[in-house]
Amino acid sequence: MAVIRPTRLGEEPVLQEIEVLAGEQFREAGFPEVADDEPHSIQTLATYARDGRSWVALDPANLPVGYVLVDIVDGCAHVEQVSVRPDHQGEGLGKALLGQVHGWARDRGLSAITLTTFVDVSWNAPLYRRLGFRELSEGEIGPELRAVRAEETAHGLDPTRRTCMRADLQPAAGSDAGCSAVFTFRARAGQEERLLQWTHRIVSAARRHEGNLAAAVVGPDETGQYQVVHHFRDDASLQSWLESTERADLHREGEALLEAPPDVQRTGLETWFQPPSGGQSMVPPPRWKMWLISLLAIYPLVLAFQAWVSPHITHWPLAVRAAALPLVVLTLMTFVIMPNVTRALRKWLTAERR
Repeated sequence: MAVIRPTRLGEEPVLQEIEVLAGEQFREAGFPEVADDEPHSIQTLATYARDGRSWVALDPANLPVGYVLVDIVDGCAHVEQVSVRPDHQGEGLGKALLGQVHGWARDRGLSAITLTTFVDVSWNAPLYRRLGFRELSEGEIGPELRAVRAEETAHGLDPTRRTCMRADLQPAAGSDAGCSAVFTFRARAGQEERLLQWTHRIVSAARRHEGNLAAAVVGPDETGQYQVVHHFRDDASLQSWLESTERADLHREGEALLEAPPDVQRTGLETWFQPPSGGQSMVPPPRWKMWLISLLAIYPLVLAFQAWVSPHITHWPLAVRAAALPLVVLTLMTFVIMPNVTRALRKWLTAERR
């Protein structure tokens, strides 16, 4: 079962070993140059870890058995490397690692994930197609991705057997976008092992549910915090999972293992329309209601800032003045205005979704 967490400094030799073992499979596929290639250096792997662009997949003993590295290329999240130990392949770890990249990219407003891979290796392009990637035509390849491909060619890889692929993250026009959910929680003292087993069952059940695109456990981090990440095709699929008997039974079973009810987060403005603590439904209100409430809440704040604050900070440097408005408005919106507004208007906000 896939447990994903950020890579920690000091794990670089383990990642090198994973890359070497995974690379040996290319020897049998007719690519000895890939198998003989040196793994990423300790310094390079440490840089990815420090930058928060590296994650590992853990086995039941909490040892790293797979990892992924991400760059930003042509404004897209680019999978620089994804490797899983051969003795753990077929367990969904690669898919879970790509799911982590998916969430990371969506959180940063990136529009797609790209990668370069071998056309005719069964666990390369054919697998990525099944995971939603498509091959790019020459005219679709951006300048930075072209540079990546040129560097691979200079390194000895045959460009006729390589391809550039892309998976779009933005929903199509008219489709639902509220399909990503993150549950954050901590274990009750002494229940850490049982909690980890419980999260595995939650993820396994979610993956079997209609419309699920990815599900993974992230953590625990240094503070003991876990996250269960769900990506569903659309709001209807997510709602179906949230209201399922299987999920309800599992969550009742987990109540005794948790320090407190899970915190639930969503992408975009939905995070301002969070249901009360302990609420079961996560589907946000209709988008037009979120837009209207956000507009009515933000406008008076911007007006007040421009009238009473801006005239007194004209002597500040431009960069500081530019940061002042979003800092004040977003802080007040997140911690003061929206919690009170959504509490007061909750019946109206959720009326159409009940």
